[in-house]
Amino acid sequence: MPESQIVFKAAGGYGPIVTARCLVSSDAFSPRYDLDRATGVISRRGHALEGQCIAGTVLVLPAAKGGVAAGWSLYTLKDAGLAPVAFVFSTVNPVFIQGAVHAGISILHGMTPDPIPVLVSGQMCVVDPERLELRSGQLATGGEQSLGLGLPLGAQSLDDEPSNAGGTCCAEPLD
Repeated sequence: MPESQIVFKAAGGYGPIVTARCLVSSDAFSPRYDLDRATGVISRRGHALEGQCIAGTVLVLPAAKGGVAAGWSLYTLKDAGLAPVAFVFSTVNPVFIQGAVHAGISILHGMTPDPIPVLVSGQMCVVDPERLELRSGQLATGGEQSLGLGLPLGAQSLDDEPSNAGGTCCAEPLD
């Protein structure tokens, strides 16, 4: 049975519309210090997502950490097939946004209401930067890219198994 749709509004965003399973954390994120960039797995001890792979997910976090090095880290992750398909932040710095734009990774920020206490890792989400929306519990309807762990376009149900058409899956599937 499909989950009901929840719509979150963003203050800003960039990138193509993407559909994928979300990975949600109450911890901020640095691609340089929290992540094993060779595998795409969160490696910082004590991080709420420690051991989770970010490849092909919609990564939903309260804040981005890092400076210029974060930008090149995002580009390297994307090139290796280990990047999330989108970032959703409550707050984010301009340098991180530049890194996401340069890497071609969709991004939303300034979310209302806060999606972190509402979403659960593994839920399907649509990131729509043009409409400045994050939608949960919705299938792709055309125009979206389905990447990584995302729901393949044309799937009939949110209960369908996710595809890994994007290539590398670096960890066990989300629970």
